[in-house]
Amino acid sequence: MKKIIAMLAALCILLTLCAVSLADEHVHVWGPWTKVEGTNTHSAVCTECGESMAAKCYSATVTFENRRVSVCSYCGNYSEGAFEPIEGTAKALNGKDSSQRGVFLAVGKAQPFASQPEVLYAFIPGFTKDGSMATFKNKCSISVKIDAELPEGFRLVRVTPQAGDDSNQTPETWTDCEYTWEDGVLTFETKSPYMHMLIAP
Repeated sequence: MKKIIAMLAALCILLTLCAVSLADEHVHVWGPWTKVEGTNTHSAVCTECGESMAAKCYSATVTFENRRVSVCSYCGNYSEGAFEPIEGTAKALNGKDSSQRGVFLAVGKAQPFASQPEVLYAFIPGFTKDGSMATFKNKCSISVKIDAELPEGFRLVRVTPQAGDDSNQTPETWTDCEYTWEDGVLTFETKSPYMHMLIAP
């Protein structure tokens, strides 16, 4: 009987310690990721506790006449300025949203490439875990708020990089995507954290 009581007491202590540990566990809520000058990293500050963290930049690319432009998918930094965070949501088409690691993040900019006026807007959707890329687990329905005046019949193009070295003259594939456009919200389906562009008809 004494052994049973001792075991129960030990179990109660263990459960109490677990409960305290869970209560003390802090989930960071990171603010905007910003470029750390002079490095290939970006950093953010937790809006709950004030702790800061740095992570390596991860770029989406697009090529115009053999000129490759790289934009960080999270801090938005690139040679012509920066893409800014935009409002957006992602919903798994198979209903398995809980299997996705990280949180949804999208960055975008109107008229982002000075030499390409036909590109009306460009954005990069993705998931981030502590400032690094979290792979798409499922094909998603993505909705993003686009703050730009767009003509009827614009194209939504996804830029998919291809395997190959820098000498490859066609380092990517441009694919037209179906979409809906209503009240400034663009909705489409993808499983790709790549550059997406809205191109004039």
